[in-house]
Amino acid sequence: MGNETLSGLSPGYRRGTNPPSPAFRRSSSSSDSSWRILASRHKFLLYMLGLLTILCTVYLYFAITWGVSDECSGLGGTQRAVCQLKLNRLKADTLKAHHRRFLM
Repeated sequence: MGNETLSGLSPGYRRGTNPPSPAFRRSSSSSDSSWRILASRHKFLLYMLGLLTILCTVYLYFAITWGVSDECSGLGGTQRAVCQLKLNRLKADTLKAHHRRFLM
């Protein structure tokens, strides 16, 4: 009894089995226009990606060129320790000379 009434109805997934209209199909010959559409839809994201690239490049440039330069970087062991002592002594001497100028 219940099967007779349900058999006349078509299932929901079978509705609209017609092929999509030509307006929704993508043409493979207009790949250039599809790139334009994609770029216009994501213009803000592309600008932000470009800005981020520029900022990262500038940051890396200054990080590398103005990075900490260690005069004793190529040395090892006792040579490095002696170099560090000489640098510390030189810094202390320049600091003392700087303070002497203000005291006189």
